[in-house]
Amino acid sequence: MGGEFAITATRDVRPDQIRSLAKQIVNAMRDPFLIERREISCRASIGIALAPADGLDAIQLLRCVDTALYRAKTLGAGSIQFFSANDDEAARGAMSSNAI
Repeated sequence: MGGEFAITATRDVRPDQIRSLAKQIVNAMRDPFLIERREISCRASIGIALAPADGLDAIQLLRCVDTALYRAKTLGAGSIQFFSANDDEAARGAMSSNAI
């Protein structure tokens, strides 16, 4: 079971600041939560896309984030991945070969 969440920045933020925030989120998720006397463990993987380089509208940015998140998940819990055009080409290739 998993959940996906989005964070948007409304001001100029450097990629190193975004990576730092992502690391803080991953680290915060490492500690187990106690809910009704039950210990719940969670892990986070994070995909990141940047505007305007990766997209100018929400749909395009979400597609890029989803591609980056997919790569992060394949690398394992705690991974942080920025969108890359190479990932996008690989994803499109995988979708094309699945359609055959």
